[in-house]
Amino acid sequence: MQQINKIKQYTHSVCEQIRWKKAHSVISEEIENHIIDQRDTFMKNGLDEIASTNKAIEEMGDPVAVGLQFDRTYRPKIEWSMIFLTIIPLIIGLIVVFLTENDSYTLTMLYKNILSTMIGILVLIAAYFIDFTIIGKFPKTLYILLSVILLTMPFLFPYEINGRYYFLPFAMLLFPTIFSGIIYSMRNKGYAGVLLCGVFYMIPIIAIFFLEGTHSAVISYSAACLILLTIAIYKNWFPVRRLYAMLITYIPVSIAIVLAYLKILNTGYLLHRFQVLFHPYTDPRGSGYLTLQIRTILKDAKIWGRSDMGLDFISGTYNTDYFLTNVLHNFGWIAFIGIIAILSAFIIRGFFLCAKQKSILGRLVSTSVLLTFTIQTVSYIVTNLGFYILPPLSLPLLSYGNTGKIINLGLIGILLSVFKSKDVVRDKCWTVSCERHRLFEFVDGKLIIDLNFK
Repeated sequence: MQQINKIKQYTHSVCEQIRWKKAHSVISEEIENHIIDQRDTFMKNGLDEIASTNKAIEEMGDPVAVGLQFDRTYRPKIEWSMIFLTIIPLIIGLIVVFLTENDSYTLTMLYKNILSTMIGILVLIAAYFIDFTIIGKFPKTLYILLSVILLTMPFLFPYEINGRYYFLPFAMLLFPTIFSGIIYSMRNKGYAGVLLCGVFYMIPIIAIFFLEGTHSAVISYSAACLILLTIAIYKNWFPVRRLYAMLITYIPVSIAIVLAYLKILNTGYLLHRFQVLFHPYTDPRGSGYLTLQIRTILKDAKIWGRSDMGLDFISGTYNTDYFLTNVLHNFGWIAFIGIIAILSAFIIRGFFLCAKQKSILGRLVSTSVLLTFTIQTVSYIVTNLGFYILPPLSLPLLSYGNTGKIINLGLIGILLSVFKSKDVVRDKCWTVSCERHRLFEFVDGKLIIDLNFK
């Protein structure tokens, strides 16, 4: 015990020189393991424990000098490229609002947009400095807490648009990131872990179904969670057979889709939307009207500059649901493609950095944020190109919308927190038995389903 205290005292002296406190635990573990390995080697060569420990510590060098070396190596790595790719769209969004809104609304819209941007940046900074590993430490608590907030939100913020609560779809943007923590905490529980992930996935689906939430939020959330869980199974982060786990994964998703669209399918609305999507002339004054108008703008748009067609048909939603249509109309294809290129650069750069994460938790959390960002972007672009099925949530960082902008900036703050900590976050060790549990077996022509999870 006395020799262990000597080792810990040495590591403490080393860590006193390191300013980034989050790196202390990783560095302490590395130094202690190295000293213990050296001590055991010396003991095998005939030295006693005290002499071996002292010699191993002496070989490590002066703790102050060692600590200073670690301090230069272990520092938060700010991903300036991602910050740059965040700031540029924010500025573009403000400029477009200022240049394209009607005079009577310009100042008000601009003021609200600037205010939400400032609040969002503060939320981003706060999320950046919060330890993102709490998502992996307390995922169930966070998930249940967020679900409770989702259920109480209609009473706290009863504001509705078209009969649906305004804040609900944007609150759903937070769930995939917390769900990544659920996957992380369940990754060593075999088939039971996969099933429990499905149970947690269903909680917000049921909540938003009864609260009349927008179906766009359900689709975005379901797609992100399904991709995350599929990645985890494919990467063998669950000790299961991939095929069986995939079947278990898609069952709750199928149930969720049926629940979410039961009422719509009964009325034939969704089928009608798909019909109008490919044949808008079948309902030119109804569901096909927006599609026809947007496609006309696409035809009349110039390479650069304002087109001759008006935007009265989307009056009031220039910079919300139809930001890109507005840009195309007022500035032309170059501006339109330029904005898509910037958003694509953000997504591609983000996934590149995500792939370099050393921890499973870091990869899951960063992937969840990027999936949320990507799904919003793709659905928004598709709608603004004249393929309207369901209303888009927002175009991250660009379209007007206070709640969506603040939440997206908060998620980017979490993303930056993951990227800065890639060298110091370590997953807890867990072992996977080489003998995998078999859920289905054929014995004497009979199908055996073994639910004895280990």
